[in-house]
Amino acid sequence: MEILYNVEDKPPIGTSILLAAQHLLAALGAIITVPLVVGGVLNLPVEDIVVLVNAAMLVSGVVTIIQCKGVGPVGIRLPCVMGTSFTFVGVSIAIGFEHGVAGILGSALVASLVMIIGSFFMPMIRKFFPPIVTGTVVTLIGLSLIPVAVDWFAGGQVGQEGYASLPNLAIGLFVLTTVILLSIFGKGILSAAAVVIGMALGFMACVILGLVDFKPLQDSPLFALPSPFHFGLTFPISGIIGMSIAYLVT
Repeated sequence: MEILYNVEDKPPIGTSILLAAQHLLAALGAIITVPLVVGGVLNLPVEDIVVLVNAAMLVSGVVTIIQCKGVGPVGIRLPCVMGTSFTFVGVSIAIGFEHGVAGILGSALVASLVMIIGSFFMPMIRKFFPPIVTGTVVTLIGLSLIPVAVDWFAGGQVGQEGYASLPNLAIGLFVLTTVILLSIFGKGILSAAAVVIGMALGFMACVILGLVDFKPLQDSPLFALPSPFHFGLTFPISGIIGMSIAYLVT
């Protein structure tokens, strides 16, 4: 593969915008899926899920800029796109059921301080987390999400109207097939953005079938910033411990 630009090169503005859009599409699916999954499992209202998605996208963008450009001693100054992580989905859901979103955010805040302090001792900490341990944890997290994925594939929760209906199953199968085919046979942006493309095509199919309610969108403002402390903060000890372990595993 030919290298078009070296690390210190500055591509033309048009090329930079195109490549930036590619990175955005590649990362967008993962960034928004985590708050969507957590909010959906916790049965949060649409307005609260929107707040979570907005916050995830805003913070991901700000932290990516800091990582790429650097602010003093902070930032690795490499093209590193920051975003949400599926590693935290399981522990976030567990904390959310017991303590709500406020408990998730408070636990993540305190646990991040643990991670910052622990970063100075990573050579020692890594001895306690060999690949077999971290791999097992990540596998268990994925397995724990299977029931959530099955419910979403069927169109919501058991007992909900339209659950496991033919249109829902057909759309789920269509999206799954699209993502798999693009991931395997797609080239460049088609492969990198397979999840986003699959979601977009699935959404279009839902619109055509009349399964999308645009009323909440019509009632929402065109532009809005996430409101600080929208959910509040609580600091459950069990949640802090769980989040700290998740941070160290990642």
